Amino acid sequence: MILHMAQQSNIDGLLKIFEINKKSILEKHCKKLTIYAKDFSNLINMAEDRKLNYYHKIYHREIVPNDLQSTLNTLPKIHIDKLSPVDTSNLLRKLAQVIKVRRQLVGHMFYNRDITQWRFFYFDQRDASEKGNRWDYGSHVHFMNYLWPNHDPVFILKEFLEDKPHFKGHLHIRFIEK
Repeated sequence: MILHMAQQSNIDGLLKIFEINKKSILEKHCKKLTIYAKDFSNLINMAEDRKLNYYHKIYHREIVPNDLQSTLNTLPKIHIDKLSPVDTSNLLRKLAQVIKVRRQLVGHMFYNRDITQWRFFYFDQRDASEKGNRWDYGSHVHFMNYLWPNHDPVFILKEFLEDKPHFKGHLHIRFIEK
C-alpha cells in the first residue's frame, strides 16, 4: 500500500485547473482534486521551462505576532556566552513560542502574458501539516483565480505580502506531500 501511494500522480487533474473557465465547474473539480507535491513541482517546472502558456512566480512571507517580534529583533545583539542560565531559559522559551505561533506563507502565482488569466495557490506550514490544521480533510492548499469577482492579481499579492491573507471564497484543495 505504501509503495502504491508513493507512485500516485494526478498531473492531469492539476492541469485541468488551467482549462476550466467557469467558476462553478472549477469548484466541483477542486472539491474532488488531490494535488501531489511531485505534480505541483512538475507544474512549476513546466511553467519555468515555458511548456505552459503561463509564467510562475513564488512568494514567501513570515508573520510573527507583534508581541514576539521584539524577541527576534534582539537576537543579533545577544551574546549567548554572557547570558545567565535564567536569561538563557527565558530566551529559549520565547524562541520556542515564536516558532510555534509564526506563520510561514508560500504563494505560487501562475499568470499568462497579459495577466488576464491567473491562478494563485498559497499555504502556510499548518495547512501543509496532516494534523493540526483547520481543514477537516487534512493537508491542503488554498486556491483562487481570475474567475473570482473583485479579485485581481495585484490585490491578491498586496494582501498576501502586506496583510494577513484571507481571501473571501478561496477553495481548499487536498495536498499530499509524498
